[in-house]
Amino acid sequence: EVLEKVKNESAQGEYNLTAGITVALEAGKIADAYRTDDFDEIMGVNDRVALSKAEAAYRERVNEYHMRNGVTLIDPASTYIEADVQIGMDTIIEPGVHLGKGTVIGEDTVIGQYSDVNNSTIGNRTTIKQSVVNDATVGDDTTVGPFAQLRPNAHLG
Repeated sequence: EVLEKVKNESAQGEYNLTAGITVALEAGKIADAYRTDDFDEIMGVNDRVALSKAEAAYRERVNEYHMRNGVTLIDPASTYIEADVQIGMDTIIEPGVHLGKGTVIGEDTVIGQYSDVNNSTIGNRTTIKQSVVNDATVGDDTTVGPFAQLRPNAHLG
């Protein structure tokens, strides 16, 4: 309700979130402070450099979550995992991997370097070697690739 009333008046065409405090107070609302120990939660993004830094901080947070839950990321800085991806224990993710939205990976699985897996289910003890997997299902104890492309609705294993 308050944010809908914030006007876009900056020269860059940006909305100034702090203007929401004034709008809230004028509407008789209570504005409160939020304290954080993590600057990444509140960093401003005003250009592509800052956007890149925000994306890197987000990627680091997602990757750390998986590593703390039993997943090995060989090179976290080059690994891109969307927030809703589920990865089983003792799985190894090699460098340059992208795991897209809706992906579920089983336990003791290896996702090989530069693989791209999107909206797919990968079973336990499976190996994906430098491949692209889109909207597909790969069962347990299966090897895919190298250089395979699984298209939507493909089922292996």
